[in-house]
Amino acid sequence: MEKRAGKNGFHDLLRVSLTTIAILSFIFVIPSQAVSDNWVRINNDGFSTSPRAATVPGANANKTYVGAMTVFGNNLYASASNNIAAAGNARVYKIPVGDTNAAHWKDCQLPLDQDDKDADAMAVFKGALYVGTAKGRLWRTMGNTPADWKKVNPIRNNSWSGKIWSMAVYKSMLYLAQDRPAKIWCSPDGLNWKLVVPNAFGDPHNNYSVRLAVDPSRDILVAGTGVEMPGSPVNGCEIWATSDGTNWKQINQDGFGTNRNAIAASLISFNGDLYVGTINHESAKIWRYKKTVNTWESVYDPCQSPCAGDIPKAAYAMAVFQGSLSVGLGRAPAAPLFILKSHDGKNWAKANEDGFRDQNNSYVSAMTTVSQKGSPPTHYLYAGTYNSKTGAEVWMTSNRPFSRW
Repeated sequence: MEKRAGKNGFHDLLRVSLTTIAILSFIFVIPSQAVSDNWVRINNDGFSTSPRAATVPGANANKTYVGAMTVFGNNLYASASNNIAAAGNARVYKIPVGDTNAAHWKDCQLPLDQDDKDADAMAVFKGALYVGTAKGRLWRTMGNTPADWKKVNPIRNNSWSGKIWSMAVYKSMLYLAQDRPAKIWCSPDGLNWKLVVPNAFGDPHNNYSVRLAVDPSRDILVAGTGVEMPGSPVNGCEIWATSDGTNWKQINQDGFGTNRNAIAASLISFNGDLYVGTINHESAKIWRYKKTVNTWESVYDPCQSPCAGDIPKAAYAMAVFQGSLSVGLGRAPAAPLFILKSHDGKNWAKANEDGFRDQNNSYVSAMTTVSQKGSPPTHYLYAGTYNSKTGAEVWMTSNRPFSRW
């Protein structure tokens, strides 16, 4: 494992000069009157059993945010997490893909402990669905019955401490990332695990979130790190890559040149390039690592000098839908979330109404896409929100018309 600064990367596909970051252009938010996509709400507030239900303690309490979403079988699975200690543990729900009826969500009855408030990582691997929690517990199911859930890692011992932030499948292996400090595990079967990054990539400041993504154009696995205090006197987020799952090298300058880029909150491959969305206490940023030149460039920065106003602080979620890159932003001081989309990764248009018409939807916490066979195929994009007032929401858009409930 090698941390590079001011040197070339580890093979030709990752050659990058880390002393020079190409900032080719700054892209700003499209005015709010821009045409938005056709979205429909598909759940009740916080996955409650009735619309606009009041929050109550216990398993059926409204949940604050959608921690993760993925498709398993013919169902969309969503974890409903809560940062309110009195509101019970996280839950996992499912609904048939394309279904818009909020009454059709089913509680998967994942038997989480009461101290597991978050379940922010999901992955499908070798015919099983995996769910990772804030307490470092990993669960999987091979079928559709509650009794099928099995805990597949040790419970809160020293080697498994830390929140499970993300998972990714790379070269027939399941990778899992934790924090405090940053570490990465891999497994060929979901049962037997090997620690491949044990020491926060050699930097103790990498103590917060760790996001994983696969970049198929370079055939690499990528990890983005985070520090807990944006703007604190540390180096900022780091982007690491491996072509074999074991040997890792850094491919960006710390914080992309500033410690204000504290957290690499989202990563995705789009049109052959790697994109990273950051949490920045001044404004969210989106960076692109172009395959053709192997340098980083800023492709979204809403912060002009001086930086003022209700500017989003975080780019939490990304997804590729209908040939465009969609990015969910939010955490502005007094403004709701919004989603941007781009056909080229540089020029952006707004894809939804601010906050989905709810000012309490402060940021997009998760996104996922799925396609169904047909003539023509049907494509769906799902977005989950953080809403501390009335509970998490799930919204859906598609390339085909759908009914509203």
